[in-house]
Amino acid sequence: MKKPVPGAAAAEAVASPSSVVAAKRIGPINSGVTASTIINGAAPTTLIDLSERPLSCMATLPASKSGTVSFAVGGTDHAVYKVTGDPSALSLTQTLYTKTAGHTEWVSCVAATSVGAVISGGMDSKLLLWHSHRPTCTRLAGHLGPITHIHIPPSTVTSTSVFSTSYDGTIRRHDLRTTSELGMWGGDLDGSLAKDYMAATRNPMLGLCLHNDRITGCTRDGRLVHFDAARPSVQPITAVQAHHGPTRTVIPDGDSGQVVISAGNQEGAVKKFDLRIDPSKGRCVRKVENLHAGGVTNMIRCGDGNHIVTAGGGDGAIRVLDPSSLKVVAETQFAVPVHAGDPAASVYDLRPYHNTTGIVAAWGDGRVLICHDTLAAATADPDRPAVWFDAREQGIKNALKAVHVVDAGVQGEVLVGAGDDGFVVSWQVPPQRRAIMSNT
Repeated sequence: MKKPVPGAAAAEAVASPSSVVAAKRIGPINSGVTASTIINGAAPTTLIDLSERPLSCMATLPASKSGTVSFAVGGTDHAVYKVTGDPSALSLTQTLYTKTAGHTEWVSCVAATSVGAVISGGMDSKLLLWHSHRPTCTRLAGHLGPITHIHIPPSTVTSTSVFSTSYDGTIRRHDLRTTSELGMWGGDLDGSLAKDYMAATRNPMLGLCLHNDRITGCTRDGRLVHFDAARPSVQPITAVQAHHGPTRTVIPDGDSGQVVISAGNQEGAVKKFDLRIDPSKGRCVRKVENLHAGGVTNMIRCGDGNHIVTAGGGDGAIRVLDPSSLKVVAETQFAVPVHAGDPAASVYDLRPYHNTTGIVAAWGDGRVLICHDTLAAATADPDRPAVWFDAREQGIKNALKAVHVVDAGVQGEVLVGAGDDGFVVSWQVPPQRRAIMSNT
């Protein structure tokens, strides 16, 4: 394990004038070019060499009252790692893998409950609930294909159940207290399973959204499949061919649970569907096409609940949409691609930042962007600059596949990334720096 990088630079509150650079605003909002203030953040405070293989996913565990933060990191070396510490110095505290417990293939997804329980999913079809304080686990049985996504309902205060999706074409729910399966949705989406025993595996489920009493899953062939959460069923209530190619992201719009917004990974489109409408009358009520040249690789709802942010594969742009109309209301060119699909201009992970239109974006060259207000960035508000956190000088050459920001109280925030180089890298964002970004 490598020694932590000295953290003195992280205490800097204000960037020097030479660190201020410009980003360009693009697109149909304004034909002119507008500068957006970006400042360079401090150097990383911790660099941990976890694995010789890429790290694939990460989850945040509940922070302690003393400000200690913890993360669970999954890798392609079959292990899950626990990284813990204060914002100025993280370290590896536990490896969840032994000869008798753990995954036998890549860890594809990981999640943590509000009480700190870690659940991991792997390409080995295993969904594992890890025991506290020791590297042993219990398998949440049921899935017959690689696990693609784990979802813990935020409304579950005590975190007693978990949803998961898989290449076996199903969504499953497990009770974390008894480890028993509570329900299965999907597995025979076309009603052809009786004639074709491989039908389920030809329709992998890649993700889901859960809202009120409805579950909407998204599939590799671009479909949205809609279920009643209270009534497990192998066939959906309804389905719609939403996109050409994989659909990994779907988010609810409104309270009905039957109006959803989805993103096409390859075609670059975002569409809104009202699943209450008769199929013969067309359910796509809004759409925006050619949003990103390399497809829509990430789509999130902002912390303010009133905007959607998208990023693409290699065009360097971040766009803000009105969820009602899907109109692009702001867009900023944060990176300029050298060629089509340039990894340095691709966002690999995108997350909301605070209860604003802020984002945290991990780019393919080892940099992380925190933009407190994507609307302000597009209008060049100098009082709310975006901040680049750059790990390249510490030896990071490739993408950080997962990034998280955690509030550590009086110590500020800690920004953590894990990626293809096998390293976990962290930055401390002291309260002074956070005040500059948020103009508070």
